[in-house]
Amino acid sequence: MYYESNATGDVFAYYEQYGTPEQHAEAAKILYPAYGTYFGSALGYAVPRYDLPIYYGSVIGGHALGRIEAKRILEAATTTDLQSPTTIQLQANPGLRVVSDTQSR
Repeated sequence: MYYESNATGDVFAYYEQYGTPEQHAEAAKILYPAYGTYFGSALGYAVPRYDLPIYYGSVIGGHALGRIEAKRILEAATTTDLQSPTTIQLQANPGLRVVSDTQSR
């Protein structure tokens, strides 16, 4: 579980830094259910009498949490894009020209 948790965290950190929100959301849809399989398998091993219900419950829970997290990621990206100061300035003043620091020198 420790290694899987670290690997999952690494993937999410990578997509937060370098990926698009769509890629980050897709990773959530895949990795949460995968982590659910590992968790359910480990817990089922500890309680062998209820191993299948625990396993299936954790997989279903992983799918539900992955979809909720993916939706949250996409909604956060959409509201961030809408609140961008540059976008608001350009909409308010269509004649405004944005010049980067390297172009102004």
